[in-house]
Amino acid sequence: MSAVVSILAFLGGVLLFLLKVAGILLLASGIAAVVSYLASGRLFGSYALVSGIVLLVCGVFCLLRPEVIQGLLTVIFGVFLVIDGMVTLQDGIDCARAKLGGWWVLAALAVITIALGCVILFGKFDSIMLLAGISLIVDGVFDLIATLAFSKRVREARQKLHMYMGGPIIDSEKVDD
Repeated sequence: MSAVVSILAFLGGVLLFLLKVAGILLLASGIAAVVSYLASGRLFGSYALVSGIVLLVCGVFCLLRPEVIQGLLTVIFGVFLVIDGMVTLQDGIDCARAKLGGWWVLAALAVITIALGCVILFGKFDSIMLLAGISLIVDGVFDLIATLAFSKRVREARQKLHMYMGGPIIDSEKVDD
């Protein structure tokens, strides 16, 4: 148990270090943008001053309130997982409509991804960032499985449709306007 606590403390320290590095880089970028604006002599059309000030504020925020940024990251990761899971669920339903076998695997992976995203969004425990990272890795593996499993089946379905329709199938992504 103490090993798990040590690992979580280490990972939390790494995240805080990375947020401080990001804060320093944002500060440097902001200073460079402000100096560039002041040195350029341009009168209109340049938003380097505004973007520089925004970068400076973000950098200071990263340095002074890294826990807020960490919280925002977990929300962003959770929302990403929920949306990705919903897209995968829609793909599973589309595969079921096309009568492709194994569509339920895609739907099951989507439900797991959505559940992980909800746990990250609404979870209230210390190791939420670790779970977020693990969940993103799991989601990537799920996406790889889905792509490998269903790309062949989609090609086969296209060939069957081509054979039944007696002509070429128009792919909306390949149609020129």
